[in-house]
Amino acid sequence: MWGLVLIVGAIAGVVLARSGGARKEAAYRTTLYNELEEEFKTYKAKANEKEKKLARELQTERNKLDELTGRG
Repeated sequence: MWGLVLIVGAIAGVVLARSGGARKEAAYRTTLYNELEEEFKTYKAKANEKEKKLARELQTERNKLDELTGRG
């Protein structure tokens, strides 16, 4: 009987040890994902600002061209 209790206890210990490692790995991967998500948000914001800046510059050049050709 005690042998069975020791075997069940050992199995429980192994399961707990493995699940603890899995939890640590999951937390680590979640942290990596969050960092990557923040980097991507920053990239998108910078790209959006750059696109707006280029659009403004293009419109400025179009306005100058219209003034030179007498369309404005």
